Amino acid sequence: MLRHCGNQENSVKNSYEETSDGAHQNIARATHILDVLAASGKNGLRLTDVVLATGLKKTVVHRALAGLTAHGLAIHDGATSRFHLGDKLFAWVHKARDRFALADRVRPFLESLAADILDTVYFSVIRGDDAICYCRVEGSFPIRTLTLEVGSVRPLGVGSGSLALLAFQPVAVRERIIAERAAERVRYDIDDAALRRNITVTREKGYALHKGLFAEGMMGLGVPVYNTAGISVGALSTAAITARLEGPRLDEVAARMQTEADAIRAGLAELLDEI
Repeated sequence: MLRHCGNQENSVKNSYEETSDGAHQNIARATHILDVLAASGKNGLRLTDVVLATGLKKTVVHRALAGLTAHGLAIHDGATSRFHLGDKLFAWVHKARDRFALADRVRPFLESLAADILDTVYFSVIRGDDAICYCRVEGSFPIRTLTLEVGSVRPLGVGSGSLALLAFQPVAVRERIIAERAAERVRYDIDDAALRRNITVTREKGYALHKGLFAEGMMGLGVPVYNTAGISVGALSTAAITARLEGPRLDEVAARMQTEADAIRAGLAELLDEI
C-alpha cells in the first residue's frame, strides 16, 4: 500500500499562487503547466485536463501549451490529443548531469540504508532557504509512506530532513530564516515558537522528528549531513508509519542513519563542499 503526502499537491498550488500575480507570472504559469504534465507520467494530459489541474483559464493554457510546444518543452500527440513533456527537457537534463552528480553518487548510500531499515529513505540538500529532494530509494516494507518526490522543494524547517538542515545552520542563519519564511510555514501550522522548539529538540537529540505533519499516523526522522566546514548542507530522512519509529527501534534507526550520514560526509566531501 502506498501512502502519498496529502498536502503535497496543495503545497505546489499555493507556491504557484504566491508568484502568479507578480513580475514572473508567465514563467510561473509555464512552470505550473510543466509540473502537471510531469505528474501525468507517460499518459499525458488533454487540454481540458491541464485546465482542470492548474485552475487556469482555457485560453491561457492553450497559449502556454502552444508556446511550450513550439520551443520543444512540450509535445502534442495528435492521435490522442494529449500533451507530454518535450524532448528538450531530456536534453537539458543530459547537459546538466555533471551539475547534479551528487544525486547519482549518493544513491548507493541510500540503497544500503533502505536495505537495512526497510523503509523509504530520502536525501535532500539545501538550496537558498529551501530543501530540495535529490534522491529517493524505496524500502521493501509493505506499507510505504512516500512524502517526497525527487525535485520536491520545502521551506527549511518543514519536514524531518528540512528541519535537520535548518537546525544545524549557524544561529544568525536560523534566525533570519525563521523571521523571513514565517508566511510560507502557515499552511503547515508551524509558527515561529513551534519551529524554535523543534530546532532545540533536534539539536539536543542530534536528529529531527515530526509526527503527523503530512499524513495521519506517519512519522518522519531526519539527520544532518555536514560538509568539511561542519555546516549541514544535506540531510538523510525516512518516513514510516508511527509504529515503526517508536521505542527502541527509533534509536536504532536514528543511529543507523547517522552512521550513513557520516559515510556520505567522508565519501562525498568534495561534492558536499560544492553545495
